[in-house]
Amino acid sequence: MNCQATKTRLSKLFALLAGSWLLAAAGALADAYYDQGVLLYSQHNFKAAAPYFEASMQSEPNVSNSCYYAALTYQQMGDWARAKQAYRRVVERFPGSEAAGLARIYLQKYDPDFLKKAAGQSSEHVVSPHNLQLTQLLAPHSADYDQLPAEGKIYFQRVGGSQVVDAQLNGRPTPMIFDTGAEACVFGKNHLQQLGINPPSGDPVGQSFGVGSSSGVGTWRMNVNLKVGNIERRNFPVAVQERMDVPPLLGQTFFKDFEYTTDPGARSITFRKKDAARSVADDHYAVPFVREGREMVVNVQVNGHSCPMYFDTGADVVCFSGSQIQNLGITVPEDAQEGLSRGIGGSTKSRSFPIDRMKLGPVEKSNLEICVVENSQLPRPLLGQSFFKDWQFTIDNDRHLIRFLRR
Repeated sequence: MNCQATKTRLSKLFALLAGSWLLAAAGALADAYYDQGVLLYSQHNFKAAAPYFEASMQSEPNVSNSCYYAALTYQQMGDWARAKQAYRRVVERFPGSEAAGLARIYLQKYDPDFLKKAAGQSSEHVVSPHNLQLTQLLAPHSADYDQLPAEGKIYFQRVGGSQVVDAQLNGRPTPMIFDTGAEACVFGKNHLQQLGINPPSGDPVGQSFGVGSSSGVGTWRMNVNLKVGNIERRNFPVAVQERMDVPPLLGQTFFKDFEYTTDPGARSITFRKKDAARSVADDHYAVPFVREGREMVVNVQVNGHSCPMYFDTGADVVCFSGSQIQNLGITVPEDAQEGLSRGIGGSTKSRSFPIDRMKLGPVEKSNLEICVVENSQLPRPLLGQSFFKDWQFTIDNDRHLIRFLRR
């Protein structure tokens, strides 16, 4: 949906209902502030854009888009306190709007307590442009849970350190990276065009953050039929960005209703619905994780220091930002190998070198090579395939456990 067109229609409606040229003039002024803010935002001049969105909200306080853009702008500036406050304001004042749906995506990850409280106080449940309900998003099972198979097994190929599976998008075959570090399934417009599928148009409705970009990447939403093995999600929402130089990502939204076991030796992933999951043998080593949004965060020992990290099957290697590795008291050596890291944001320079030791439950590595990306905006480091590829593991979403079994 075109946000500016929606805003213009709302301004005209308010002017007609009021029957006052004063209100019409206020709407026109708000439009001018909004337009200038969007222009500056598109030029990445976030500091200059913020006052225009604030002025637009003051002139025409009933329009949600200015409020949402203000939140995005503060997020881009790194002003997390004001960004969170603005996202909360969108949800509280415009609970049924598209902007509120997008704001809830941010708040689900960074302020879930507020989101649950807001859900209990409001009868409005729209959380995205595709009318997904908040109750569905927070519920243990998806709306189509009863139609999903009890079990399924898929096979993957190793491409670098990634696990690549065969999928079908609207009946068209496409490879995808099995990625526990991606909250959603993500495609590039270039992928859709290669498959003969019309990509979404208009202005982006959200942003994604990942390796390869120091700022957010604009995203669109579209509903598709996505099938992997015998698991098919119909009318299923995915994220689309302008271009991706890596294969599409099969993220948490697709398989969150399953317990799944990865077997590196057989190169297979076995899925079982949560209520059909079998008991696990005593020789599994269990490691707890917590959820941040849909990300799995585990507590890793890095050179003896405790470090929360994202458990990420979509990452080839273990990856830190410059500040994250510095906070662990580790200095990047001068002879570190220079290279490129690719992610959903594109490619960015990185440096690789071995560290003494890393440990997570029964998995322990010595002299493990890690990657440092200076401009990474990820809140936590990525625990990638190079650390756990020698182990079979099962994700138990109900108990929030990762059960490891040595091959």
